[in-house]
Amino acid sequence: MSRMQPKRQAAIKAKVNAFARGERVDLKKLAGSSLIRIRVGDDRVIIDEQTNLVLVVNAGPRSGIYKEQVMGGFNRTVIDGKPFVLVPEEEFEDMMDVIMAKEIMARIEVGEETWPAELVYELFDTSSRIRTFRNYRKMTVSDLATAAGISQPYLSEIESGKKTGSVDVLKRIAAALKVDLDDIVV
Repeated sequence: MSRMQPKRQAAIKAKVNAFARGERVDLKKLAGSSLIRIRVGDDRVIIDEQTNLVLVVNAGPRSGIYKEQVMGGFNRTVIDGKPFVLVPEEEFEDMMDVIMAKEIMARIEVGEETWPAELVYELFDTSSRIRTFRNYRKMTVSDLATAAGISQPYLSEIESGKKTGSVDVLKRIAAALKVDLDDIVV
């Protein structure tokens, strides 16, 4: 979500918060799963009712976000000698949302880190993603500087935006924070 336009981020944040407050939102229970989909324009937010985990599934134009997948059990037809399966678009979108959510959940089950909503919201608004992650990891400037192999004043200058830091230094900072380089450089 960090690469989305601020207006789209705000719309998703507002809709998830409205759902959390119990307000009516455009939601649909996805058949055969514990998942609920909330539509926010062309974006989809998937919530697992069992774990209350919120997933933002690939965003984009409705027809353009789905990977090709093999489905079965729907209307079959043959066109120009090739077999095809016909699925109503809404059912196809539901199936793809469930598949994508399950892929994300599988990554989480094997240890992929998730972040609380408060951290994600702060990352939208912060002037220093490094500082935000450092605080989230409960590290001091000195702790992070030592872990990244740089001086404390240099880290402070990077966090304040006075210096940008080389790619090598930013990679070391990201590694010390246990995040991807993309998470601290937007």
